[in-house]
Amino acid sequence: DYKLAWHERFAAHAGALLDTGLPVVLAGDYNIVPEPRDIYRTRSYDDNALVQPESRAAFAALIEQGWTDVLRKVFPKEEKLYTFWDYRRNRWPRDAGLRLDHILLSKKL
Repeated sequence: DYKLAWHERFAAHAGALLDTGLPVVLAGDYNIVPEPRDIYRTRSYDDNALVQPESRAAFAALIEQGWTDVLRKVFPKEEKLYTFWDYRRNRWPRDAGLRLDHILLSKKL
């Protein structure tokens, strides 16, 4: 609930920024895995807010506002596109990553 409320406020702020017409970058750790292909094959995160439909819908709502998801724009067909690998359980060498960090650009950029 806290995460979704935060994203509601963030989306409102992002929309206001987009309305200015200025070049804007929204970059950071969103802690949302937008699509199933953005996480390694695992069931360990099934109950985590990172992958819940509501979290994914919050991220999708930003894209629907008119933001461009830079990584997916540059690499649209890549199945595995990760920005984070936990240091535990040998995840880096196994390429067991997640795409949690995002760069969204306004149309001006």
